[in-house]
Amino acid sequence: MKSPCVRLCQLINKTTHMECVGCGRTQEEIMLWTRMTDEARDEVMKRLSNNKWVVEVQQDGKTKELFIEFPEDALNQVGWDEGDTLLWEELPDGSWSVTKKE
Repeated sequence: MKSPCVRLCQLINKTTHMECVGCGRTQEEIMLWTRMTDEARDEVMKRLSNNKWVVEVQQDGKTKELFIEFPEDALNQVGWDEGDTLLWEELPDGSWSVTKKE
């Protein structure tokens, strides 16, 4: 069974519902996932695919420091603000997990 889960499970409080920071599903969708029809799961996957961004590592021309500029809607989705400190963790599969330092 396909799943949008990226193993970054943390629910955040949206105005009308709780939503997973990692996959974007609502708490209800997560709880019902294995009981949903294939069509219902496909609808959720389609909605979630509209919430993905590609970011590029950039280099400051003067300082040569590397940085990533996140789209504003991506920051809003995960509850981050400009100036937040982010913690980067390399995962065993070579991917990275980024979380906000509390």
